[in-house]
Amino acid sequence: MSYPTSSAVVAGQPTAAAHYNHLRADALWLGASEADAVTLGQLLAGYEDHLQLEGISGNRIRVPASSNQPVCLMVDGVPVMATVPVDLPTGSAPSGEAATYYVFAVRSAGNTGFTLEINTSNGASAGKRLIGRFDWNGSIQNLQTIRQQAELYWYLQQLAPIHQARLTLESGVPISTQDRSGSTLYLTPFRGDRVSLYTIGIGWRMFRLTERSLSFSGVAIGKNVDVFLHHNGSDLVLEKILWTDEDSRAEELTLRDGVWLRAANLTWRYMGTVRTSAEGVISDSAAQRFVWNADQRVPRSLCKLVTAGTYTYSGAVRMWRGDANSRVELVCGLGGEAVSLTASIPASTDGVIKMGLGINAATFSASIRSQGTSVIPLVCQYHGLLPVGYVAVNALENCSPGTGTFVPEGIIGTGSIIGMIYS
Repeated sequence: MSYPTSSAVVAGQPTAAAHYNHLRADALWLGASEADAVTLGQLLAGYEDHLQLEGISGNRIRVPASSNQPVCLMVDGVPVMATVPVDLPTGSAPSGEAATYYVFAVRSAGNTGFTLEINTSNGASAGKRLIGRFDWNGSIQNLQTIRQQAELYWYLQQLAPIHQARLTLESGVPISTQDRSGSTLYLTPFRGDRVSLYTIGIGWRMFRLTERSLSFSGVAIGKNVDVFLHHNGSDLVLEKILWTDEDSRAEELTLRDGVWLRAANLTWRYMGTVRTSAEGVISDSAAQRFVWNADQRVPRSLCKLVTAGTYTYSGAVRMWRGDANSRVELVCGLGGEAVSLTASIPASTDGVIKMGLGINAATFSASIRSQGTSVIPLVCQYHGLLPVGYVAVNALENCSPGTGTFVPEGIIGTGSIIGMIYS
C-alpha cells in the first residue's frame, strides 16, 4: 500500500473528485480502501485493548473477540478488526516435536478482519503481523501475546533476570571457609537479596529473597539432585528432583533468556546441583565438592593429601597405594565447566614410573613418566572441561619394569592432588 495517496494542492488549482477521495481514504483508512480496512476511529477506539490468546480444543488457539470487545490491529499499515472469535484453522494445529510457535495475524484483500497462522519462525512477511507465541510439548502451554509484552516492556527491562544467592551448607554463610557437611541445604542471599522467577504469560518477576532451606533427610547415598526455586502462590520454596543416575537427569532443563529453568515447569528456576556423600548428607569439602551453584559461582579449592608413608609398587595402573580414596570428587550441574588440577608425589625407580590423573577412569587422562634412582618430585597437571554429573579425579600410578619407590611424606614432601573449580 502507498500512503498517503493524496498530494498537495497548488493555490488556484481546482479540487478534483479523485483528489478529495484520496484525502478521505487517507483520513479514514490510512490510504487503504473501504473494503480492506476499518476506519482509523474504529482502530483507535479499541486498539489491542482486548488482544489475548487462549487455547481451544484440537490443539488450536483463539483470539477472543465480540462486538462489545472488538480486537483492532494494524497489519502492514492497514487497520483491521475482529468482532467475533478468530480461531486457528483445524488443519494448522501444531504437532510433532516440542517447539516454540509464533502466532501471526494475517490480513487479505477485500476483508476488514484477520485470520491466524502459526510458524516456528518469528519472521513476519507481507500481510502478517506477529501477535504472540506459545510453547508446544504435545499440548499448548505458556501462551503470551505481544500486547502483554509491550505493556510490560519497560517494567520487565527493570526486572532483567537476576540471581543474588548461593547454595550452601552453612546457614547465613554463602561461602564457607571450612569443610562442611549436613542434611540441610540453604539458599542464602549473596551480593544482594533479589531473585527473578519466570511467570507464565508475563515474563520475569523479581522477588526479595530471605534464606530458604531444604532437607535431604532420607535421600540415599551417591545421588545427584537438582535444586529449584519457585513461588507457590504465597512464598518462595526450594524443591529437589533426583537424577536417574550419576550422569543423567530425570528431568531436562531449558534456557529462557539465558536462565536455566525446569523444562516441565518454567516457573521453577534451577539453582544448582548437589550430591549426597552419605544417606541424607551432603558434603562441601576440599576432597568432595558436592555443592554446585548454577549462578554466582566462585573459585573453590580441591585437595587430597597422601600421607601413608613410603611404599613400593610394580605392576599395572592402579590408584595410589591401591587405595580407592586417592582421589577428589565433585559434582557438575552443567557442561562446559573448567577444572585445573595438579598431582605430585616424590618417587624413585629402577624401572619407569608413570604417575597421573584419571577423570572418571582408571586410565590416565594426564600423566608424567620418570626414570631414575634418585627421589624426585613427579608433577602432573590437568586442565580441561568437566563432564556433567558426578566426577571422580583419580590419582593413578604404575611402574614397569622394575620397582617404584613412592615417598608421599617425609623430608621431600607429601603426595597430593590440588586444584580449583568454580562451584
